[in-house]
Amino acid sequence: MSTSFSQDFLDDMKTMLLEEKQRIEGEIGTRSIKSTHEVDHTEAAYMDYGDKPEDNAVEMAEYDATLNIETTLEEQLHRVDAALVRLENGTYGIDEETGMAIREERLRANPTATSDIHPEQT
Repeated sequence: MSTSFSQDFLDDMKTMLLEEKQRIEGEIGTRSIKSTHEVDHTEAAYMDYGDKPEDNAVEMAEYDATLNIETTLEEQLHRVDAALVRLENGTYGIDEETGMAIREERLRANPTATSDIHPEQT
């Protein structure tokens, strides 16, 4: 099923998604290191502040925070990549639950949306 969105709208969404992808990848790059275990994967960076118990506590707290942020960023990147695939295969903007077109204003607010929000749902 394809949508009746204009090519200008679809081009705008692709630009927005590519910019968001670049921003997320940059953010991941500043918080992570390349995985030694998996190809094309990163791991949360672990800072070494020393061997004292208080240093270890700070290290673990920062690592945990970085890991949570990295997980969120990877989930966002996955949603952006999935939206770009939908753009390429002509299914972008189709509500996964109803099969109907998602409103343009919804997609402009959240370009990775896979369903629409109707006023009666809020």
